[in-house]
Amino acid sequence: MGVLLDSWLLELLVVTGGLFLAIYWYLTSTFDYWKLKGVPYLEPTPLLGNMKDPVLMQRCQHEVLNDIYQKFEGNRYCGLYQFKQLELMVRNPELVKNALVKDFSNFQNRLKNVELTHNRIFENFFVLGAPKWRPLRVMISPTFTSGKLKAMFGILVRCAEKLNVSLETSANKSEVLEMKEVSSNFTTDVIGSCAFRLQVDSVINPHNKFREFGRKMVSLSLLQMLGSFLLFFIPYFVVMDAIEYRQKNYIKGNDFLQLIMELKEKGKVSLNAGFETSASVSTSWPSTRIFNRNSVLEDHGGELTYDAVQNMTYLGMVVDETLRKYPVVGFLTRECTDDYPVLDSNWVLKRGTSVIIPVYSLHPYPKYFPEPERFDPERFTEQNKKSRPHYCYLPFGEGPGLYRFGLLQTKVGLASLISKYEFKLSEKSELPIRFKPSAGVLSSISGIHLSISHRNK
Repeated sequence: MGVLLDSWLLELLVVTGGLFLAIYWYLTSTFDYWKLKGVPYLEPTPLLGNMKDPVLMQRCQHEVLNDIYQKFEGNRYCGLYQFKQLELMVRNPELVKNALVKDFSNFQNRLKNVELTHNRIFENFFVLGAPKWRPLRVMISPTFTSGKLKAMFGILVRCAEKLNVSLETSANKSEVLEMKEVSSNFTTDVIGSCAFRLQVDSVINPHNKFREFGRKMVSLSLLQMLGSFLLFFIPYFVVMDAIEYRQKNYIKGNDFLQLIMELKEKGKVSLNAGFETSASVSTSWPSTRIFNRNSVLEDHGGELTYDAVQNMTYLGMVVDETLRKYPVVGFLTRECTDDYPVLDSNWVLKRGTSVIIPVYSLHPYPKYFPEPERFDPERFTEQNKKSRPHYCYLPFGEGPGLYRFGLLQTKVGLASLISKYEFKLSEKSELPIRFKPSAGVLSSISGIHLSISHRNK
């Protein structure tokens, strides 16, 4: 009996050990890939690769990527691992240009393994694979032309006016406001109005369903972070109600929803698809230095028009510098869809490898932006922009994915606020800013707190 028991225990240990070794081999089977290719890389840990802190929500992924970026100073690229998935971080602006523009056909897919065909809500413009994404982009791009943006400009101004009215009481009392919440409410109203012609009025009622849905997308669980990073989903019933109302009343408008309705009639787009939000742009980081430039409207007669906003050069420079220091998205991801010979090297990037473009690391790089911690809008004069590589500054991404709507929205909101109010940094604001590890975009742990008062005329 004892011999049989010992034999059974031995077999159990052998099977268990064999299973453990098989799992370990599977989880680490790619870990010698970069070494064999002769590519400089960061030694991974089993199971988690180089992403232990983000997975455990101890640090933001862009901060971990920035550490890796710093370790490989002098290299054009370096290898790393997300779990067992191969990733190549590109550190050279020329390689960034190749991935985003020059050789874009090899890197059309955004987030690897996010396109879930069984879940229609994941059919978001920014994560669709190339076969679906490219024709949709061709049809949607006309919405972002100067003419279309100009047609929607009045909607942006009305949203900004509502924002100003909502802050009147706080300004009378010189209250301290959490500006990320304020700007997020404004953005939600803009998206609701421009995309769906809905009067969301988040600046008045910040707890409406539309706004609550947006909040959930910037405070993600681990599963949500892996599956829906950078998405902004609009509830299906909201879209359908708006469409049904328009169809019954024969209403057409100069907005995104009208375009989607037309595409739907052509069978080109699903209406329960997610809709990308440029909301993140306005929730960026409203620096006190932006608001204190009170002369921004004076050269334009005090009237907020489309042409006036386009001609507000310094305001644009301030926004650019703010997004340099605090980009909305810390990094961009592209999937290599075909084996790709790497520029000026003797090796080929394997199909299926993710390419990481570390935006958060490129923006403060002293070679491109001297004294990177200093806030200096003059970096973005036309002369200074020409003096550095174009692809070292990517607040919105680049190439076919670049849109101007978010920037226009930001400038309208800021210009409107500046014209009426003054803002000062509150002691409640924590500097330097610490970021939420669980947020889908760069988001401050403690918020951005500014005191508001009426502007002296």
